Amino acid sequence: MLAPSKLSLIENHPLAPLTTLRVGGSARYFVTVTTKQEAVRAVELARQSGWRFYLLGNGSNLYFDDAGFDGLIIHNRIREGEKIDSDHPEIWSAGAGVSLPQLALRAGREGWGGLEFGVGIPGSVGGAIVMNAGASGSSISDCLLSIECYDQEGYKHLSREEIVFGYRSSPFQKGETIILSAKFLLKRDPEAKKIQQASMDYRRSTQPYGLPSAGCIFRNPQSNGSAQSAGALIDLAGLKEMTCEGAQISSLHANFMINTGQATSKGVSQLIARVRKTILEMHGIELTPEMIYVPPDGGRQ
Repeated sequence: MLAPSKLSLIENHPLAPLTTLRVGGSARYFVTVTTKQEAVRAVELARQSGWRFYLLGNGSNLYFDDAGFDGLIIHNRIREGEKIDSDHPEIWSAGAGVSLPQLALRAGREGWGGLEFGVGIPGSVGGAIVMNAGASGSSISDCLLSIECYDQEGYKHLSREEIVFGYRSSPFQKGETIILSAKFLLKRDPEAKKIQQASMDYRRSTQPYGLPSAGCIFRNPQSNGSAQSAGALIDLAGLKEMTCEGAQISSLHANFMINTGQATSKGVSQLIARVRKTILEMHGIELTPEMIYVPPDGGRQ
């Protein structure tokens, strides 16, 4: 029997449909949260029950094991707090479950710049902050003003200056803090909508849109302050269309993996390992995965 709770818990909930790669088994327990209070209650329920828990956003940069997740998946759909400050229209607030592309598109339509890169990143605001997601030389940390979050010490408000971000990394990747909402500092830019459209057109012509994919497989390797293209390295190695148990390196962009229909978590992991081994042998460069693998005993407790 499940512990008493006002939360609508579901047992044995499929996870693959909730990820953009469409890979993974089922969660032992699953709950969708739409408010900050529900998110906190879900975390506390997991801790009191001795369950491992994992906060899931749009599932755009991860894959679950085929054996599923032996704990509680908290599906973040927090939208409360989405607003523009009437006294300071350059400050935009959004719940952690808000779609980043939708937020970016709205900002662009209203002539606000800073989030243009986000139109092609199919993640949530919270997930994007956790990964410090970005594109075209920009990252979400560039326009982040502050966040509201929750950890074992309780509710917190952190300014951008209090958070140490790195390239596609943040302290929140440890999973000890859940992001509830965020504020962004945007700037007036009448060209924002045009920049967004150009970004979308470019992505659609160079990336496998419309196919199950988790986005970039690897971070671009950094050396002496400059980045190399992971996709170019993989392409030079002749690894496009390499396939393992339904997981395949895209023929359109070598740093993207697609699910050809029946991909398994084992196949995804093996394909990542093969690519890393080949690039290390050919170029002497160790690629760091950007995709996150969530094992059955992953998450936090």
